[in-house]
Amino acid sequence: MVKDSPTTANPILLLLTYPLFMSSWHSMAAWLRGERPESTYGFEAAHGGTCWEMLNRVEEFNGVLNNAMASDARWAIALLTKAHPEVFHGLTSLVDVGGGNGTSAKAIKDAFPDMRCTVLELGHVIAASPAVEGVDFVEGDMFEHVPTADAVFLKVHITSHAGNFVLCLS
Repeated sequence: MVKDSPTTANPILLLLTYPLFMSSWHSMAAWLRGERPESTYGFEAAHGGTCWEMLNRVEEFNGVLNNAMASDARWAIALLTKAHPEVFHGLTSLVDVGGGNGTSAKAIKDAFPDMRCTVLELGHVIAASPAVEGVDFVEGDMFEHVPTADAVFLKVHITSHAGNFVLCLS
């Protein structure tokens, strides 16, 4: 929980206790009783939009979410590259699909300096991201095109309050 630690979980706790996230739990009972449409998840039922739609509406929430994602990426990728470096062996290029501000790609690049890392992200996300040394940013939509690479990296965060998992495909 120490703010200055590179492996701090502080930003994740700030996200999970952020009022927009906390208030979505208040809609869960109605959803479970069938009083909400089945296709409307807790967050959407509480706020009339998905978590991702709220990023455009509430600037502070966007920052809180980005900080939490980056914090999670720092420790998750450090763990992955140290505990299972074999996942990356033989790869010369990797595309981080939906890689946000490049935190995961940067951590992979740091662990494997000879690897060419690219982040595929939406234009507004790239515009708000700082340049990351050794990482290329490509504007695009993964449902339309993914740049060619030896591997596609997809780190998924469950939108509600669950966790995340890492999927590496080659």
